Amino acid sequence: MQMLYGIDKITPAQTVPSEQYEPAVWMVQVKAVGEDGRLLDEKTLKMESSETSVSNGKLLGDMGLSQVQDIVRINFGGEACGIPNNYYYFAWTGSKFLSLPGKMEVGDAGVYYHGETFIFPKETGGQPGKIIKLSEEGEADEEKVDKEGNPIFKVKKTREVYTWDGSRAVLVR
Repeated sequence: MQMLYGIDKITPAQTVPSEQYEPAVWMVQVKAVGEDGRLLDEKTLKMESSETSVSNGKLLGDMGLSQVQDIVRINFGGEACGIPNNYYYFAWTGSKFLSLPGKMEVGDAGVYYHGETFIFPKETGGQPGKIIKLSEEGEADEEKVDKEGNPIFKVKKTREVYTWDGSRAVLVR
């Protein structure tokens, strides 16, 4: 079996002047293809374009999630300040893809940053049946600098917990 992903189609950004700008939309697909070339399953995600310059995919293993054979992570992002990296996750059950929560990271050197990290059940600090999402964002305090003149950041941390029942991730409120 092979896992494939790519851009299926792009709807161009609105070019006619208007009060509301509509960015380009990319339809991205992830597919599982059997040894015989038969399509086993596919998922499509809709992504507003940014100044994306990098794309990569990775198989992560089951990461301790029940009824999952593999997790596919697809990343689209930029390599410049202020251009986010967006990560899309899909669980592969052996017969179909299931959507998982995504994450994002972005920053502008010396001004702000935002990063999100997942802790899956198999990882240090992980819990059975749960996906933990840790977020941290920092904003430079214009009035405070360290001894070298670098800005000191005001930092905010948050935590979200998703329960996994073998078929979907649900945010615990």
